[in-house]
Amino acid sequence: MDYPTDVKLLFDATRKAVNRAVDVAGAYVLPGWRQSKSLKSKLGQAFQAVRVSKRRKAYPDIVMAYLNRCGMLLAKCEETYEEVASLDPVSWRLEALAATKLQAWRHYYLVWRRLVNKEKIPHDEKVFSLHAPHTRWIKKGKAGVPVELGVPLAIVESHEGLILDWEIMWTGADVDVAEPLTKRCLTRYPTLYQISFDRGFWSPANYEALSSLINHPVLPKKGKPNKTEKARQSTAEFKEARRMHSGVESRINCLEHHGCSRIRTKGGTKGFARTVGASIVATNLCQIGTKLLLQDRERYKRAA
Repeated sequence: MDYPTDVKLLFDATRKAVNRAVDVAGAYVLPGWRQSKSLKSKLGQAFQAVRVSKRRKAYPDIVMAYLNRCGMLLAKCEETYEEVASLDPVSWRLEALAATKLQAWRHYYLVWRRLVNKEKIPHDEKVFSLHAPHTRWIKKGKAGVPVELGVPLAIVESHEGLILDWEIMWTGADVDVAEPLTKRCLTRYPTLYQISFDRGFWSPANYEALSSLINHPVLPKKGKPNKTEKARQSTAEFKEARRMHSGVESRINCLEHHGCSRIRTKGGTKGFARTVGASIVATNLCQIGTKLLLQDRERYKRAA
């Protein structure tokens, strides 16, 4: 898997800014980009030299050469931007170039801070995708899949296998959505009397809040349970709910097969949410169709 390192993102952002500047300069017949292919080729060579972290540590000069190359190209993009702004300040091409070079400069300073100033970049300042800035670094904690890139999604499934509600977690974690998701489900389905969560949703505050909202909250505790938790998790009702809870993994797999494995829709967060909603509708329709086919099969058996 090609992880989006900051050095790679800087290369992609700089190349994108150069391509945008070349297009804008061509539209307004401006000089300065006649050797754009050679400039991008030299940028690629500088990136290949610093791509491996061991080479960056052994030869610090290649880091400065790479940053100088990126800075020179972005400075040329700034010159093109100023020339176009003096000719046509309301051009849509100018707006697109401004957004692209701003993104490239941001990655430039992040790489400079980490590799030159030896700073530790806070996680909130990192970006893992140029085209989808809302992409998050998700630690799975599972063997074989240590991390994933995307946006976490929490779903609520009924005992019939239908997805009743969902929550896209642009920020925060599972523990932050347990209470609001339960309240929304109770508003839509007042007869709800039991709900089961994964261990990732556990917190003492969540357990107290869910206990006040619903009669039978099934929320296993993280880590080693004490005597009280063992007694609570040893009841027949708790065990039965946990056995039924495993079916949600099948629904997650269905979502991946119906468009959630890779979001291809444009439009940022709105496009992401639109694709998630469409995949959930498709999954529910397939589940309803499966139920209807089983009913028809049973009816034919009785008739025979």
